Amino acid sequence: MIDNTKKNQGFTSFDFLTMVSTFGVILFVSVPILTRTFKSNDFETANRDIRAITLSLLKPGPGSAHGQRNLASAVAEDNAASEGRAGKDPWGNQYRFAFIKNSKGLSTHLAVWSAGPSVKQNENIKDIVEATPSGDFTLKKGIVGSIVPIH
Repeated sequence: MIDNTKKNQGFTSFDFLTMVSTFGVILFVSVPILTRTFKSNDFETANRDIRAITLSLLKPGPGSAHGQRNLASAVAEDNAASEGRAGKDPWGNQYRFAFIKNSKGLSTHLAVWSAGPSVKQNENIKDIVEATPSGDFTLKKGIVGSIVPIH
């Protein structure tokens, strides 16, 4: 005679499906939370890097364009070092920088930005900067970066 007591039974199909369903619900809830946390950390890292690059580019030093010291890892795209690239952002793209000049050719602002997670490389400063009515500048929506005045 076969003994059907609990201690002789193994994992039933119902037990297995319950366990898989529970695991699925836990993943369904936790993955978006974890993804959001990692994305937030990437933006924080990018903003911290942009501040460091901005400070490095604005730190006075001898023999550099605009009377400024260039980053050791920065690559100037022209002889006046008015635009260039420096380091990699959390998404694997290079940070970009550009000195914004007024009508007299004097640098008035420094823009430092990243393509961000969209991986849309904005090659021209005119593609990412908008002038405000007050004569200041802002970055277009969706661009990770900063614009600071040069005094």
